[in-house]
Amino acid sequence: EQMCCEIMKREYTLASQVYMQLAIGNAAWLMEVPTLMEGGMGGASGKERGNFFKQARTAAKLNRAGRSNPMDDGEVRQHIVALKRLLTVAQVILPNQDVSKNT
Repeated sequence: EQMCCEIMKREYTLASQVYMQLAIGNAAWLMEVPTLMEGGMGGASGKERGNFFKQARTAAKLNRAGRSNPMDDGEVRQHIVALKRLLTVAQVILPNQDVSKNT
């Protein structure tokens, strides 16, 4: 509801923040975890690889211990994606006069 209200007011930056909170929530990520997904382990030694995997497991445990992510439910995920698409279309069709509110 809050995201739609912000879109109607053309407060696209605030709407994007609401979207990020819906999509990602408060999931814990360690700084090194994204390197696993970006293929950043190519030059890593065996010990470094072990550390990366330990960090990834720790982040996964922290995320499981917290509340579940709404994006885990397929129907909810479809609605959140539809809201993001609505936000994107609204930004193109009705841009805010204040450019700083269009991001």
